[in-house]
Amino acid sequence: MGLINRKREVGSNFDDKKADEIFDSIENLEEKQMPKNIKGEINMARDIAELLKQAKSSDDKTAMDIYEKILSINPENYDAIIGLCDICRKNNDREREMQVLKKSVQNLSGTKKQDLIQRLKEIK
Repeated sequence: MGLINRKREVGSNFDDKKADEIFDSIENLEEKQMPKNIKGEINMARDIAELLKQAKSSDDKTAMDIYEKILSINPENYDAIIGLCDICRKNNDREREMQVLKKSVQNLSGTKKQDLIQRLKEIK
């Protein structure tokens, strides 16, 4: 899937085949110029976003597994941390919630870190 938007207005002189060739050449150029590590990060971000969507519409056990998988890939993912902690709280698993928060506080900074510290204080 390319980074450019293929939506376009069709006029009377529109040549669909030629337009596709132009868009393909632009996408190929983008891919050649984009460093591999950035392509990998973009793909990983898309995968994580999809996993977060799945977790929100899953049962608690499945959602916990998904959040833990995300955190194994990206321990700084705040949405996964909060999602996992919310499920722990909902199921009165304070010990697990504290474990997640204590580990996650080490990986974050700023207001997100402060939010997690506040959540820890609420448990104690």
